Amino acid sequence: MKRIHWITLLMASASSFAANEVVLYGRVLGGVQNVNAAARAERAFFPADAGAVNGSTEVNDLYSRWGIKGEEALPEGLKAFFQIESGIGIDAADASFYVGKNSFASREGWVGLQGDFGAIKLGRGKTPYTQAAEFYDNFIGTHTFGSANFGTGYYALGSNYRSNNMLWYSTPKFGSIQGDAAYFTGENKSANGLDSRGWAFRMVGTWDSFDTHIAYQQAKDYEGIKGAELDQFVAGGSYYLGRLNFGAQHSQNKLRTGGAERKVKASSLFGAYAFDDIGTALRVGYVRQTSGDTKANVFNVGGSTTCPSGPMPWPSTTRSG
Repeated sequence: MKRIHWITLLMASASSFAANEVVLYGRVLGGVQNVNAAARAERAFFPADAGAVNGSTEVNDLYSRWGIKGEEALPEGLKAFFQIESGIGIDAADASFYVGKNSFASREGWVGLQGDFGAIKLGRGKTPYTQAAEFYDNFIGTHTFGSANFGTGYYALGSNYRSNNMLWYSTPKFGSIQGDAAYFTGENKSANGLDSRGWAFRMVGTWDSFDTHIAYQQAKDYEGIKGAELDQFVAGGSYYLGRLNFGAQHSQNKLRTGGAERKVKASSLFGAYAFDDIGTALRVGYVRQTSGDTKANVFNVGGSTTCPSGPMPWPSTTRSG
């Protein structure tokens, strides 16, 4: 018990230990989006557009953020670390894509300890499931066309995209395999006082020209609804052939609320060809999604390039049906 208390206190003090190893980082990206009325109506499966009939031209923030992080070597081969990352809403000061975007540590906030045993950290941020599911999303950096934004694939029924009050453990790397597991409880209580709580894990394999992942997540009393339960599974892999990268991913989502159950399955194919070594690439994607008798096909094509602050999404075109 003394050992556990010592580790907890050490983690709570990591920011002071790392005072001489702090790194400031960030990026600011924006874009212009136009969605016509017909396309917006077709996107009824995306909650943000449900029932919308008007087209619009919008200025969108593309996941701008800033953060600080640091680490410090400790005795017995240990290392303390911390990270605080906040979103920046350049399109709207307080009405950006997710609530609290301009608040402190709105994206990530961690303090942890690393050693031969792996790493353990406490805080808030993306869950292991979210990180695995996004790994093969070719358009995750855009406001509109990524699966989380378009309401397809692993995000078809929503998700604990980022969770509060998370305890996270990362295993050491065993050859080409590494795993993560986390337990979380939400802190933004609804009127009935319930917290969404759950757990998630992922397993990642990385080889010279091939990588793969598998992940699962379960959330109980989802979004503060008593008895609601969200189960999510995703698996995928990709292959590298010179400058060409291609792969596939499959996800299954199940949401139970008030005795009703809804299931959504999605399979996706993706590919990218790099024209140079700095990030200029052509990207394509396809998602086939089914929910009961309802089916949707989503096609994406676009490009990306690199500026000093990181990858910058270029305009894309999307067709759904």
